[in-house]
Amino acid sequence: MGTRLLARLEGRGVPLVAVLRPGRDGSAFEARGIEVRPADLDTGAGVSQALAAVHTLVHLAGLRQSPWLVPACENAHVARGIFLTAVHSRLPSAHV
Repeated sequence: MGTRLLARLEGRGVPLVAVLRPGRDGSAFEARGIEVRPADLDTGAGVSQALAAVHTLVHLAGLRQSPWLVPACENAHVARGIFLTAVHSRLPSAHV
């Protein structure tokens, strides 16, 4: 879902940051000019650093991470947080 959203946001004149889990390949994002920052969404490790200088967070990876995401947003002074989740999606995963 995040890949699809980033594709829609490209070209709007705002810097984009993709927060990826450790070990995920972000080279396709970087090739498109999207900054990649690692963070472990399951443990919260690196989340505050990944959100540094981010104005708006759109979180699509599920709500079980919200216990550490909300404080990380506050610590990083994120102005707006949008948290979305789906119980079941029938959309195929988009590949960058």
